[in-house]
Amino acid sequence: MWIRLKVTLATLLALAGCLLAVHFSASRFADSRRQDLENETRVTALEIATRLGGALEHHKVALQQMATFLQDRRGAALSDFDHIASATFAMTPRCVRLLFIDRSFRIVRVFPLDAREFLLGLDIRTNTPYYEAIIGAIGDRRPLLSPPLTLLEGQRGFFLTVPATSEGHYLGTVIGAFKGDDFFAGTLSPRALQRVELKVLGSGSPVFETAGFEAVAPSSPTVMEAFVMAGSRWEVQVRPDPYPADPFDSADFSLQLQAIPPSGTPRT
Repeated sequence: MWIRLKVTLATLLALAGCLLAVHFSASRFADSRRQDLENETRVTALEIATRLGGALEHHKVALQQMATFLQDRRGAALSDFDHIASATFAMTPRCVRLLFIDRSFRIVRVFPLDAREFLLGLDIRTNTPYYEAIIGAIGDRRPLLSPPLTLLEGQRGFFLTVPATSEGHYLGTVIGAFKGDDFFAGTLSPRALQRVELKVLGSGSPVFETAGFEAVAPSSPTVMEAFVMAGSRWEVQVRPDPYPADPFDSADFSLQLQAIPPSGTPRT
């Protein structure tokens, strides 16, 4: 009897030891997996921030070239605005509208032409976000990226403002407008969002968010990458997706990005 009891106790102790070993091993594995997941998410966040910053920089340079051309030729260049704007538009695939605002803060040129009747002659002083951005760009004598807002056409987005000056005299302002979802759908590939949920802030306000960002468990790590572009601080927040989708599942991707055309698709 005593021998049987000793054997039973030994068996129970051995079993308990095995369970502790399994628990310890599982805990170490879980910690290692969490660290790997955070590292992967950090790499993805950096990749997304780099792609967004690069796209904004590319468009900023193109708009600066347009402003330089206008200021070099001064007022005479406005008669050729459509030609200049067409060339600039070809270099700025994410831009949906180019405007030129004169010294009286009225829109005097619009490209493409589809919204010309609606926008031409509009006093930009009646739109506080646009007016403040233009005044800021004039004062700083450099391009400024607006915070997220409602564009003149009614969609959510943002715009780049580039002042044109000649010999210290203000000639007007070039504005390039961007629809938020168009910009992100064209800049980020489906593969970039395969395993993560994404939220982007511009000047502290949300400019883009995937459908499942808030649904991710709070215990999942949120990795942040920030960059400054044309006076605006953008922050990329990335969370790992616990149920990653096929990156080439067009139905899922169109749902996340509001059915915006993929990269390379011409604007409409």
